[in-house]
Amino acid sequence: MLRVGIMLDSYVSSAWVAKTIEDIQASGFASVELVVLNTPPIQEKPSLKKRLRNHWKLTLYHRYEQWDYKRNKIEPDAKRNKRNDLVPCENNMFMTHLNLPSRSRRS
Repeated sequence: MLRVGIMLDSYVSSAWVAKTIEDIQASGFASVELVVLNTPPIQEKPSLKKRLRNHWKLTLYHRYEQWDYKRNKIEPDAKRNKRNDLVPCENNMFMTHLNLPSRSRRS
């Protein structure tokens, strides 16, 4: 049997992630043995100037992304949020939280 480990950013993720986990659990040749929850480190609040600059950099793309998503939305919606209750914590499963250092881009 193939033992699979997965890393999640939170217990709530996209429907396609939940479907993939469900497929792994339903297969006869693999099972989820390790779940790592990636918890981001607490970051200090950036200055107002930096927040405004980052906001305006991303606003146009974010608006386009919203428009495109609404325009081309189909069912089943792969981007809808779904709680990852599909990964039961059984006696033989190990679950841990992991704090990874954030990769920051230089501006």
